[in-house]
Amino acid sequence: MAHTINAEMVASVHSVEVSPGDSVDAGGLLVVLESMKMEIPVLAEHAGLVEEIFVEVGTVVQEGDALVSLRWGGTDDGVCAPAVVDRASRRVRRAGDGGRHRHCGGQR
Repeated sequence: MAHTINAEMVASVHSVEVSPGDSVDAGGLLVVLESMKMEIPVLAEHAGLVEEIFVEVGTVVQEGDALVSLRWGGTDDGVCAPAVVDRASRRVRRAGDGGRHRHCGGQR
């Protein structure tokens, strides 16, 4: 089953790091969004295969817009886990909503 990773906020697509057909490892970088002078890397929580890219560099996405479709490596329970990087402090924090991701509805 394919899992679609959606934007968590209004942002601009800074870079797309994968192409359809690429294999990604758990923690692999998929897309980097930029919002309010912060880079928001979108990472794969589980290994899988990129099926489709819905955005390109420079695209402005709204909350909930599809970014990437992935087929998780042999499992049906993968979820995405974006992180937020503050350019000034270079600190990374994981997004979280009480165990659920708003952008894909997945369980951790």
